[in-house]
Amino acid sequence: MWSLVNGFLLDCKVTGKSNATIQYYTEKLAKFLWYAENYGLPQKAIDITHEHIRQFLAYVRSTELGRRGSKSAGANRPISPITIKRLYACLRATFNWAVTEGLY
Repeated sequence: MWSLVNGFLLDCKVTGKSNATIQYYTEKLAKFLWYAENYGLPQKAIDITHEHIRQFLAYVRSTELGRRGSKSAGANRPISPITIKRLYACLRATFNWAVTEGLY
């Protein structure tokens, strides 16, 4: 899955996305990759389903101690609905890019 993310981020650079946008995508996708590795999601991007994405977003919404691998108190605050929408949009952009590129 790392190769998918790296390819998407490289495409963002090539197509002229701003550094702020690329940094934002990098941070959000790193959270998903962390979750995928630590919660047993398939390591091949093609095997990721809508259900996996929903599980990730539900996890992010949770207040489970140590959420997202962080030990800070802020990691346990509820996440706003707009943050969830932005995470989903980031993942959607990544996987849509993969489809457009013929990777799926």
